[in-house]
Amino acid sequence: MRKSRTFEDVIAQIERRIADDGLTVGDRLPGERQLAEQLQVGRSSVREALRVLETLGVITSQAGRGPTRAPCSSPGPRARWPTC
Repeated sequence: MRKSRTFEDVIAQIERRIADDGLTVGDRLPGERQLAEQLQVGRSSVREALRVLETLGVITSQAGRGPTRAPCSSPGPRARWPTC
């Protein structure tokens, strides 16, 4: 049995938060430090999870602004987000 890596658990928790909170395009997620505290994980795990979600087109991130829900026209696979 393969043990999941911490950043994979963080990805799942962030995805759940987006779905449960009904975040729409442009809505902000908590910053890296706050997410790490809330999820009780290291900032490096949060950083890796955010990087993966940005690559998938689920979020966008800019220095100083933090992560936000990406527009549906953002590049990246959207199969996990059929609401777009």
